[in-house]
Amino acid sequence: MSGKAFFALLSFLLIFSFKRYSPGNPSLKLILSAYKRVDQLFNKPNTSFKDDSVCMAGFRRIIADLSRIPHEPMADSLLYQSNYKLGVLYEIYKDYARATASYLQALRYASTPNQKFSNYILAGAGYYNLNNFDSATYYLLGVSQGPDSLGTREDRMRLFNTLGVLYYDNGNYLQSKNYFSQASLLIDSKGFTDKYSLELNIAACYFKLGLYEQALSNYKKILKYHILSTPLYMNMGRTYRGLGQFETALSFFKKVNISEAPNVLNEMARTALEEGNAKDASVWLDQYQKNKKVLHTNALDDGENEIYLSDLAIYRNKPDSALRHLQNALVIFLGNDSISNIRRNPVSFMGSFAYYRLFEVLNKKASAWEKVYRK
Repeated sequence: MSGKAFFALLSFLLIFSFKRYSPGNPSLKLILSAYKRVDQLFNKPNTSFKDDSVCMAGFRRIIADLSRIPHEPMADSLLYQSNYKLGVLYEIYKDYARATASYLQALRYASTPNQKFSNYILAGAGYYNLNNFDSATYYLLGVSQGPDSLGTREDRMRLFNTLGVLYYDNGNYLQSKNYFSQASLLIDSKGFTDKYSLELNIAACYFKLGLYEQALSNYKKILKYHILSTPLYMNMGRTYRGLGQFETALSFFKKVNISEAPNVLNEMARTALEEGNAKDASVWLDQYQKNKKVLHTNALDDGENEIYLSDLAIYRNKPDSALRHLQNALVIFLGNDSISNIRRNPVSFMGSFAYYRLFEVLNKKASAWEKVYRK
């Protein structure tokens, strides 16, 4: 998106124009005039957070005023545009809850198949970022079967890329690779970074499928362009670990910017543990735990951290401690605090996401209970 705000100098004019028809019912003509000013500034390049904040306030006020007048085609069109653009602004600042809510509101006023298609994708991606994976699947799969004529090239590329990420997180790496490949076919000659971003994702699928040499071949092609450094170093580290080259793996992990990818601490800990270095594994896992709030970690990485803490406890012959960490992982993956007791297991699971992670945790938990019994 090029620009999204308006000059602070003009914000007074906008506020003044709103006040002219408040508190009575505003006229559509005045709302339209205000919208044009906000929209002009929304599309302006090189804006600041302050500018964008004023722009968001403008769209919110327009939406509120439109709700006070009778519905008509022009009002509905303005409601669509204002909610959609407000969602874009929220998403830029990673306020995914409000962004998703705005896209869903835009859907209510969408008048064309292309508008609906675009906002289904945006809402699905928003739900993914909120770790609401079943809702993400519902919206994304809901439009993925539509005709190829729907949406722009960018819409369809975003759809397939997000589905690829969703299936990757769900453990279906072959289907994930297929979606990433579909997205790659839609990139034009100008999409240099997008092309290698998708190549990176495809290589990650090769890694998960155990095709390490194919994964490394892709990574080495990207490495020479000096782009996408954090995800590239992360994935190369994982691949070298898969090949048993632990020192090389750690050398790549240590190049990763932790603030961009806090899960690298989990990856380094797992590598150290596989190498038999429990001391370093403990340091990195504890560092992740202590900095979760500062690093803004996500639920999947938090659950993974608990699994690796349980692996470390088993390595140290402390199965009781391992059970507590595994139970924490269960609570995280299920989103259910009521099963915090290590003697409780889920009796049912509704949803399509994280089932393989739950299986992994329950399997490790059974093994830990056996070790408790033998001990």
